[in-house]
Amino acid sequence: MSTNVAVENLETKAPAFIRTVQSRALVVAVLAGIGSIIGFVLEPNQAFHSWLVGFAYTWGLTTGSMAVLMLWYLSGGQWGMPIRRILESAMKNLWLVALYFIPIAIGAKAIYAWMYPQNMHEEALHKLGENFLNFRFFVFRAVLYFIIWGITVFLLSRLSTRLDNPPSKFMGRMFAGISGAGMVVYFYTATFATVDWFMSMIPGWPSTVYSLIQVVGQALLAFSLCVLLSRFLVAYQPMATLMNRKFFHDIGKLMLAFVMLWAYLSFSQWLIIWAGNMPEEIRWYLPRLHGGWEYGFALMWLFHFGVPFTLLLSQPLKKDVRKLVWIAVLLLFMRYFELFWQVEPQFHTYFHYSWLDAVIPIFMVSLWLVFACRTYMRHPILTLYDSRLPVTLGELQEQQYE
Repeated sequence: MSTNVAVENLETKAPAFIRTVQSRALVVAVLAGIGSIIGFVLEPNQAFHSWLVGFAYTWGLTTGSMAVLMLWYLSGGQWGMPIRRILESAMKNLWLVALYFIPIAIGAKAIYAWMYPQNMHEEALHKLGENFLNFRFFVFRAVLYFIIWGITVFLLSRLSTRLDNPPSKFMGRMFAGISGAGMVVYFYTATFATVDWFMSMIPGWPSTVYSLIQVVGQALLAFSLCVLLSRFLVAYQPMATLMNRKFFHDIGKLMLAFVMLWAYLSFSQWLIIWAGNMPEEIRWYLPRLHGGWEYGFALMWLFHFGVPFTLLLSQPLKKDVRKLVWIAVLLLFMRYFELFWQVEPQFHTYFHYSWLDAVIPIFMVSLWLVFACRTYMRHPILTLYDSRLPVTLGELQEQQYE
């Protein structure tokens, strides 16, 4: 028999280390922000390219967290309970990512070839430019994406906030209903957003897999962020009870699944394009497999797939957060490296790493982290009056004494 736990006795304030993370992230954001301003003055074109990398990363952290949260609402399980508020805090930064899009719109001419009519002289590209790839429609679609994602974030957050006050409730069906529709909408909007913001750097380049690769990468970012923060949260109650070895084993298995899915989709895209050998398709890979960029391609397969895949096969490793966290850190870095490898070869024939490729993304991620920590500290770290929480805690406490 499981034992219910009185939620009123639980410590639900964010641990002090969250405020420490916020203050240090703020210092880094200020310093990197100054460097970013200098970069925009000295090298504006490079700054816009680097900003796109940082935008892709913070967008992935935000909507990836929203997607993982909806995945939990649809699938259930104990793994989502301890990280629920982490995911919510991350997705609530959507407003900041929307602001990050403004420099993308301002610097569109430095990023997108379709902004220049002479690059759209072919009949097919000319029609594409008239009907789809034009600046006003480009900005309109971006606003529409953020509105749709914002509605999803608002509905999920509003329901979750209701679980912070008595009486104890179960709203699983409501969460699942919103998440079911939200996942469908997320996949469609993320697909079009990926086409607009990244694929359109090569106007008319076709790929039915590229958007899925980005979506899977966003989920990996969300899981890795949760593991990184959980490494420190596990030292505090009631997280120490909820974040047991089974919890980290479940998260590790999910990370393994998404690492394999990323590899499968990435290899499928490469194989289909290589087998087709069509000029309009291979033009995306050609600059990324020459001029030194091919070493980046090899590093991705080694450290984004080979090493994480091999290590995550170990059951003891997945259960040990002290080891699992290093896989999370590696994946967080490799997600940045992949986005850098996707963006920068479009503008540099030979391998080129600017100081702005480090400073600007660091500024954007640090500022993102400041507001995520702020949101996390404003709410209980657990949804206190979710009727599943007392039972879950009771079951886990009983298991400790068996």
